[in-house]
Amino acid sequence: LRVVHNNDASTSLWNARNSRQLQVQSAPADEHVVWDPKERLLATYSPTEPPEIRIVDSTNHDVHAMWKGERGERIIGVAWSPNGTRLAVAKASGAHKQVEVWDVDHESRISTWTLQRLRDFTDDHLKNSANRPLVWSPDGSRYAIGGAGEEGDDGIARFQGHVYVVDAESGDQLLKHNHGGRGHRGTIQSLAWRPDSRALVAGSGNGLVEVISVDSKQTIFRSRLLSTPINAVAWSPDGRRIVTAAEDSSVKVLSADDGADLLTFSLSDNAVSAVWSPDGKQLAAATAGGEIYVWDASRAYEFSPQGSRRGELAWAYFRSPM
Repeated sequence: LRVVHNNDASTSLWNARNSRQLQVQSAPADEHVVWDPKERLLATYSPTEPPEIRIVDSTNHDVHAMWKGERGERIIGVAWSPNGTRLAVAKASGAHKQVEVWDVDHESRISTWTLQRLRDFTDDHLKNSANRPLVWSPDGSRYAIGGAGEEGDDGIARFQGHVYVVDAESGDQLLKHNHGGRGHRGTIQSLAWRPDSRALVAGSGNGLVEVISVDSKQTIFRSRLLSTPINAVAWSPDGRRIVTAAEDSSVKVLSADDGADLLTFSLSDNAVSAVWSPDGKQLAAATAGGEIYVWDASRAYEFSPQGSRRGELAWAYFRSPM
């Protein structure tokens, strides 16, 4: 099953195997839809106030659960736990930012993490990027969220991105990492966990990619790839490679050990997302203009870190004009 947002402010549900449309529903133009990992439930929300999240059963289209916030709040990120039983909800009300973890079946709150002085959860980027800077660890025990900067005791905003790791059960903060090191200015645009849940990769709004060890709380490598935002990052299933998608229309495959640039793919428009196939044999990327590209990813293992090579396109889909 796949969800498609249409230009007429509707959302359609499609069978991905036979390309048959199953259902069309009216929806706000800025509505976000997030599948649970088992593709049984959909979480839908829009960044309006007062906020509302609907949990919809994809089999019978019934509303499974609903969460409503308070006036003055905005939802700025939603993420499912790997087993599909919990939902992390990031919300903002002025300078007050929170992430709540909810048990979906019992409609009960499990934990809350609060940061009073966080200036931004990169909510502006949600308008431009398919990626969400709120991600669960693959083992389901923690989540990570990116911030754009904090306000100091003197009331001055310092726009240095931070990565936070929080225990999902207790809401305790386990890690606060200054992205890019002291003096670096750049918001967190994208985040992804390594498959073993022991490291994170973060992409910034000014082209920096950084891999962070959650265990040691140290930087594994830092690489300034570009001067444009890194809209998406993703680990290969074996944890050996990282793919990045950037606003300069490039998709790059990096060594997860040292950030060496192994392969570069060029798209026709800003790259807004990139993912690996579950077996790691293919890469897919999407552009802001609606094109989808797929490449053979096996060539990313043929090269030693000795300079970038240009990748070969396997196939591409181009959306026809509406």
